[in-house]
Amino acid sequence: MEVLSIKYLIFDLDNTLYSPDSGLLNQIDRNIELFLTQKFQLPPSEITEIRHQYWINYGTTLEGLIRHHQICPEEYFQCTYDVNVGDFLTNDFRLQQMLQEIDLPKVIFSNSPKYHVNKVLQELGIGNCFSKVYDIIFCEYQGKPNLTSYQRVLADLNITPAECIFVDDTLSNIEGASSLGITSIWINPSDEQQTEWSLTDIYELPKLIAEILENRKTA
Repeated sequence: MEVLSIKYLIFDLDNTLYSPDSGLLNQIDRNIELFLTQKFQLPPSEITEIRHQYWINYGTTLEGLIRHHQICPEEYFQCTYDVNVGDFLTNDFRLQQMLQEIDLPKVIFSNSPKYHVNKVLQELGIGNCFSKVYDIIFCEYQGKPNLTSYQRVLADLNITPAECIFVDDTLSNIEGASSLGITSIWINPSDEQQTEWSLTDIYELPKLIAEILENRKTA
């Protein structure tokens, strides 16, 4: 059987290309809570429950808000992504070197809006490592792990699931990609649970990709 070559590496952004310890995504989460509190005038416990249910059902808070409350996405973005990314992230030369070491085209696939993605890439100093950004707007607000979102990205890249590797920090997103036949790498700093391919340290990615490619040759 012919082994298809890998044509793209597809990367998540937040808490994947930078550490959760930066606090950036935690700040965005606090902004989401504030937005919902102001919109619905509910106690924090109920806001947390609403977010949890929407995340379970749709993968993102935003899709639930659009479906059930007709929330304007741009209004949501303006509030929740009103963050000075530079307060949380700095240039990561080691990350730049790691990405450049992997001789494959790379794209971003994020549940965040593109302007947030671009700010993060700029602060990390890795914007030139990626040929394209796929954001929540490209996916018509149906983000990961909604299978439609992966299919949109694959179609735009004109590749099959077998022709890419996907890297993400969220297990449900990894499971969604894997269900389509995409080779998926879980960035899991806790190392408490493993998938077929996982890493505790993003900087070790070139070694794991080399192992995956070798495994495909011998499978």
